Amino acid sequence: MGAVLHARALREGGMYDKYIADTLHPNDEGHRLYADTVTERLSRWLGGDSAVLTEYPLPAAIGKTWCGACIVAPKNIPELSLSGFRITEAPGYSRYGHCLETAEEGSSFSFSFTGCGFGFCWGGANINGDVEVTIDGGEPLRIKSWDHYVRSFHRLRAAIVTRELPQGKHHVCVKALPFCPTDTSPERIVRIDGFFVF
Repeated sequence: MGAVLHARALREGGMYDKYIADTLHPNDEGHRLYADTVTERLSRWLGGDSAVLTEYPLPAAIGKTWCGACIVAPKNIPELSLSGFRITEAPGYSRYGHCLETAEEGSSFSFSFTGCGFGFCWGGANINGDVEVTIDGGEPLRIKSWDHYVRSFHRLRAAIVTRELPQGKHHVCVKALPFCPTDTSPERIVRIDGFFVF
């Protein structure tokens, strides 16, 4: 589907904003393009007349939790404290041209944010290690970077740690866990592209 949207935007002078609201997710026009493409292809493959789409109303918004959600680049986090992690230029694969990374277990970083939820976006790959996240000194949570969604390719992956904190200021600590090399990937790295705050 991305190829269809990409080709259409290029034909129209590279104006992606018409179809993509935030450089990643399709807006209503982008979804309409996807739906039209699926309808056309299914009709062609099934050999019948063009399918008729029925519109259904979307449910009401879940709440205001996501209204202030944003992704914050590592360089834009005030008072980011690094111990073993470093900010590395990454123009080839990072949304912001840089990321936080480490190849040393036990490396950590911390910062504070105001909101009710936290997560991060990292490069999902078979070289990525796992991390332990602690919020406000609570129980540590293990966040796995490698899952069944990213078995054979590299891509950004979202990890929502929590969305159930009381609204207010919170402190996050993230630590790289021991790496477990495999036959196909003798090296491990933790690479975090940005942080979700909401």
